[in-house]
Amino acid sequence: MGAYVYTPVNWNREAEALWSGGDRDAATELVLKALDANPAPDPDAFIQSGFYLFQLFRFDLAGKVLEYGTSLFPDHPMILLTLGTSFSRAGEHWKAIPILERFLALEQGDASAYDALAMSCSVTGDVIRARLFGTLALAAKDAITADRRGVPWLTLRREPGTRRRIIAFSLFGSNPRYLRGALHNVIAARTLYPGWTCQFIVDDSVDATFCAVMAEEGAEIIHDASGDTDIRHLLTRRFLVADDPEVGYFIVRDCDSVVSKREAVAVSDWIDSGLPFHAMRDWYTHTDPMLAGMWGGVAGVLPDMKNAIADYRDNHPLNTNWDQAFLSNQVWPAVRDQILVHDRLFETHATRPFPTPTPPVAHVGQNEYAVDKQGQAAALAAFADRIPALSLPRSLKLDFQLG
Repeated sequence: MGAYVYTPVNWNREAEALWSGGDRDAATELVLKALDANPAPDPDAFIQSGFYLFQLFRFDLAGKVLEYGTSLFPDHPMILLTLGTSFSRAGEHWKAIPILERFLALEQGDASAYDALAMSCSVTGDVIRARLFGTLALAAKDAITADRRGVPWLTLRREPGTRRRIIAFSLFGSNPRYLRGALHNVIAARTLYPGWTCQFIVDDSVDATFCAVMAEEGAEIIHDASGDTDIRHLLTRRFLVADDPEVGYFIVRDCDSVVSKREAVAVSDWIDSGLPFHAMRDWYTHTDPMLAGMWGGVAGVLPDMKNAIADYRDNHPLNTNWDQAFLSNQVWPAVRDQILVHDRLFETHATRPFPTPTPPVAHVGQNEYAVDKQGQAAALAAFADRIPALSLPRSLKLDFQLG
């Protein structure tokens, strides 16, 4: 079973109208107040509250609310599922595992439960079960899209020829995690991806001085003047490289994950395979068929990516990992039989091992800012005076200069 289907009966309609209209904080406040005032709440009151808090990344509070729900409804599958996934996302892995196991004992299975168990088991050291649950998650997500395989989306086939090779990013805001990562990618790609161009789609939220220096360093800066600040647009506008008639090969990456030799060798292996699409999974949490910042293809093989995103956006409200959900539900079934997947852990459809030795912990797609914040700052210290928005510590800059 790929997904546990739950249909709410007593959803708070006023709150849902607020949520659908974009006032998510007001909707959440309303359901929490209603829950607190009700001496005998039904399961939907907990589920709606937990769902809203989860989508707002308030996993800690979602866990507290839903834990109270299990005291009243200990065997309600949806309360258990949402509670277990909330615990997992909040880092309370020892609490998540037994809750999710209770859910699986009641239901045949669910991809989101397998996702959370893969994460929690890996963190708690049970890597064998982490691999099992990750494999089950991928199989479930693949099965969910079985009815959409063979949909004639791949109507245009085009060879890459000598067209441009692009590494596509979307950059917005002023968080140093992403600004530093973006610049670090430009520097690293010079050696790892000769002949490729780092392309950043930005908007007015990105520091102008930073963009100017990035362009001087060889990045291609494309200004998005649409004015669309919906996070779904910001996350997926990098996918539009798939429509560019001037592009041959493209790969899509996250700004905070810095390109590495391990992925560059995998990309070369993909190109040598002759297949039009590529994806990578390199950690226990990589349990989606295609990760939003770890895939690529030949431009023009997927016609009209722009309209595909727009159609999906019209019918699927924002949730966590919306861009990956789009890839899993819309792109994966179309490309699954024309893709090479490098996978470190899970032996599923179209996979093969990475061509390089497996490092103990480092992996493709890791958040460099979190893993080695000071090392990254030192590597970029020469840019501290030119780009104040990087927020590089003065001490690190001096250490670098004096060394």
